[in-house]
Amino acid sequence: MAASLPIDFIAAWEASLRQRPNPRLDPAEDRAFWQQHAAQYDARAGRDATATQSLALIERLLRPDDTLLDVGAGTGRFAIPLARQVRRVTALDQSAAMLDVLAQKAAQATW
Repeated sequence: MAASLPIDFIAAWEASLRQRPNPRLDPAEDRAFWQQHAAQYDARAGRDATATQSLALIERLLRPDDTLLDVGAGTGRFAIPLARQVRRVTALDQSAAMLDVLAQKAAQATW
């Protein structure tokens, strides 16, 4: 029986993306896209069953002294509700517009 080689998921993902040309693969193009669409994204984000189930699963794993890193935090779909349950959440996103929406939501949140 031949040994199976490990899968390079990053290379597979990049090859898949190259098969479908998309200007948003360029980081500057992607940031420009989110600059225009952050508010609309936030209006729709987190309203599906998958997001609700994911959030519930994560919440069951948390402890009050935990610190979280939300990479690709967007407008805070997970960062805002999780921040109510842990000591600290650090939210990262390449889009300043998405983080601006997140900051506005955080400022308005009742803690």
